[in-house]
Amino acid sequence: MIHILHIDSSANLTTSTSRAASAKLVAEIGGLVTYRDLAAAPLPQIDGAWADARLTDPATRSDADKARLALSDVLVAELQAADTIIIGAPFYNFASPGMDGSGRAAPCDVSVFARRS
Repeated sequence: MIHILHIDSSANLTTSTSRAASAKLVAEIGGLVTYRDLAAAPLPQIDGAWADARLTDPATRSDADKARLALSDVLVAELQAADTIIIGAPFYNFASPGMDGSGRAAPCDVSVFARRS
C-alpha cells in the first residue's frame, strides 16, 4: 500500500484552493496518509540550542537535548516512511509564503517533489 505524506500550509483553513487541490490529489491516489497542517500546528523555529543538540553525539545527549530533537526525529521518520509527498502550498502575490526568524511571512521558493518506490 502506498504511503502519502500530505502537508498543507495555507493560512486559509476553510476555503483554500491549495488545500482543496492537495486533498483531491491525495484522494485520487489513495493509500495510507500522514497529514501535517503547518498553519494549524506550526513547527517551531530552529535555534542555536537545537543546532547544538543536533551536533552532540547521540550517546552523550542530555534529556533536554533529546527533548529538543524529538519533534525533528518524528518529522524525519514521516519523510522516510512516505512513498509520495504532496504539498499544498498557497501563492500570495505570486510567491509562496515562508517564515523568517521573527515569524513574519516572507517569500520563498517552492519545491514540489514526489518519490515513488
